[in-house]
Order: sequence, then structure tokens, then C-alpha cells
Amino acid sequence: MKIGEIDSIPFQIEAHESGKVYITVTGFINGREFYWDSPPIKLSVENQSAEIKNLFVMSGPQIKLHKLIKAKATIQTYKPNEGYLLKFWQNSPTKYKLMGEIETGIIKENTERNYSIEFAPNEVGLHEIHVYLYEKNNLISREKDKVMVVED
Repeated sequence: MKIGEIDSIPFQIEAHESGKVYITVTGFINGREFYWDSPPIKLSVENQSAEIKNLFVMSGPQIKLHKLIKAKATIQTYKPNEGYLLKFWQNSPTKYKLMGEIETGIIKENTERNYSIEFAPNEVGLHEIHVYLYEKNNLISREKDKVMVVED
């Protein structure tokens, strides 16, 4: 593209689970690289039995090394179910590690429930907390949040 030109790029999305989508634009202005992320847009898939509404690091956006991080996931059910499995993962600067699993048991339809996990990070840097929701071994929803771990 030439400076000042406008271009459009059509695309399609195929969704098998509810989630959020966003667009990232990268490029160069006067020889310097830039990027821009659009706000996330929520997509809902029909007939989904449940989803993770959000994942929130309760400890705040920054925490000191070896202090407890509490992460809370909120599940919303839409249909009768036999229960779900939540898996919490930590993506630290050097490894991706399973932090815990929670079996929810049966949850009434159209119910919102919170589940949380606590752990203490052992390295500084940006950590991503991921939570995955499974129904009968099928991944049906996922969310993530971030926390910066700093020296004590």
C-alpha cells in the first residue's frame, strides 16, 4: 500500500465454540514498526451447554515474586449437564504448567458459578493464566488473563 491509501481485506470466521475474536494490524510508519489490536468481539455458538464468562486475576495486574496469585473463573451454564472439568494453566516466561483441575459436578442450567485457584509464581516477568472448560473430554470454552510478577 502507498501512504494514505485505504484497503480492505475480507475474511470469514468458522467457530466451533463461543469465544472472543479480535484483529491485529501490523505495519511500518516512517520505517518504524507499529501494531494495533481491535477490541475483542464476543461470538456465541448455538447449542453450547456452558461457557467461561470471564477469568480474572484477583491479585491485581502486578504481584511480587512468591506471593499468592488468586485467579477466578466464572462459568455460565445454558443446558442440563453432567458436570464439567476446569483446567488452570500458567504460562510463565520459561514454561507452561498445569496449576490445577476442578471437577464442577452437576450445575443447574442457566446458573453462574465461580471457581478459583491460588498459586505462588517463582519467576519474574509476564505470566498468562489460562483456564479451559471441558465437557466429556471436549473443550467447549477458554479464557486467559495476565499478571506481571516483579522482584520482592
